[in-house]
Amino acid sequence: MKWRAVNIGELDNSSTKGGGHIKLRVTVDGIERLALGLTLLAEDLIERLELPGKHGATIVVSRDPNGGDPILGLHGPRIDLRLSFDTVEYLQIVCLQAVRDGFAAVDHIDLDCVDSEKPTEKVYFTFYFPIYAPPITPEETRRRLGL
Repeated sequence: MKWRAVNIGELDNSSTKGGGHIKLRVTVDGIERLALGLTLLAEDLIERLELPGKHGATIVVSRDPNGGDPILGLHGPRIDLRLSFDTVEYLQIVCLQAVRDGFAAVDHIDLDCVDSEKPTEKVYFTFYFPIYAPPITPEETRRRLGL
């Protein structure tokens, strides 16, 4: 079973033409739908999560039963992203915390993916969040660590 989450964000289409780095800029309103879709996927209530873009591209997120590194495949306007349970769960938690707090803990999450066509090459997929907590200063880090 699949689930379509519309209006999640803006896919950087320019990066799909040359491969290498694909960016999804999640909107403020899209975080809740993304969190719900990732929760359904994490709990095995759906087999794949479809994130349609504005310009015809669709990201299809599924769980990889073998685990391991994320696998990304570019198939025309379709982008297949297979993730381990741990990666789905991590993304789910970040999105759920953003829904709870009103902002994400980080400004982006990078996934180093294996290219499904060329397994020796890496492709990068990045989720960008619109509202996020400011980074911790070096002084605050030292203070928290008691240094």
